[in-house]
Amino acid sequence: GSMMSVGDEATLERFTRKTWAMYVSPVVLVSLFAYFAYLGSISPATKQNNDLPRLADTRHRNEQGHDNIPRPTPSDEQGDADILRGCSSILFDLGANKGTHVRKLFEPQKYPHAKVLKIYDEFFGDVAHRVGPSSETGLCAYGFEANPLHVRTLQLIEHHYLRVGWSVKFIVPKVVSTVDDKEVTLSVDRNVKHASWGTSAARGVIKGANHVLVRTIDFPAFLRRALAARSHDRPGRVLVKMDIEGSEFEVLPVLLENGDLCTGKIDRLLVEFHAFMRKGHSFIHKVLNHTCGSFSASSFDDESYLMDGRPLPCPPGGCPKRGRSHGGRER
Repeated sequence: GSMMSVGDEATLERFTRKTWAMYVSPVVLVSLFAYFAYLGSISPATKQNNDLPRLADTRHRNEQGHDNIPRPTPSDEQGDADILRGCSSILFDLGANKGTHVRKLFEPQKYPHAKVLKIYDEFFGDVAHRVGPSSETGLCAYGFEANPLHVRTLQLIEHHYLRVGWSVKFIVPKVVSTVDDKEVTLSVDRNVKHASWGTSAARGVIKGANHVLVRTIDFPAFLRRALAARSHDRPGRVLVKMDIEGSEFEVLPVLLENGDLCTGKIDRLLVEFHAFMRKGHSFIHKVLNHTCGSFSASSFDDESYLMDGRPLPCPPGGCPKRGRSHGGRER
């Protein structure tokens, strides 16, 4: 081909610069302006699908990205309440967060400074008894958590525990309530560092929060079904730990009215009251001083090991060589 002269190159360069200045540059600037204007117009509630997963969008992977747990099937509350049939002693963990209270029950050696350990020892028996398989001890646990960010972690714990022989079932993501299958807006703290505890179904509690739609579960009804499936072949007790960010003022009156806060149903209640939900403390006083048989209630909160990170137990035959399955920073 022919060689381009120096003059031709200079002419081409001037043409290119002129074309960019006249046509391309304005289009790029307008496009960027429109894009950033659009981003600024999106409210936190509108951006919920980008910031928080719904159940259908939750990735089926654990915290280190391993697909080593079966995909979940749609939850059936009736089946969930019957799945631990044969248990004599049950922990109901309402507000399970990342599952540490259930883990403290079965693996207390990994959480030596947790306040709840003394209560577990007194109520469910010492460590040597609790670490045995549920088929021998009769000890089981149900956990309820509304935050979709914790779904995969809790399902992973459940999967490992069942393989070890501990009967555990997490009902997730569900807002503990007195009605079934009602869609409610859950507020989740936009600060990722607070996502483990900054959640509430109460309006206006968390400022500038992201929002995600989660369905409710009728806990008093679930409790009745679970207790009906309970075994009486050996002595047993029922403990409810409740930290549900204000929903206790909805759930506890129904439990009181039904007579569930009584020996033979719920023997012990550990509850964190969120007094911002009501003026005065008459109802809190009523619950904490309620008597029915040997039933007792305590205002209690154990936030130790909130970020967790302890490795999960190995099933019979040992752990796979892939290493830890439940990562995270210890606290």
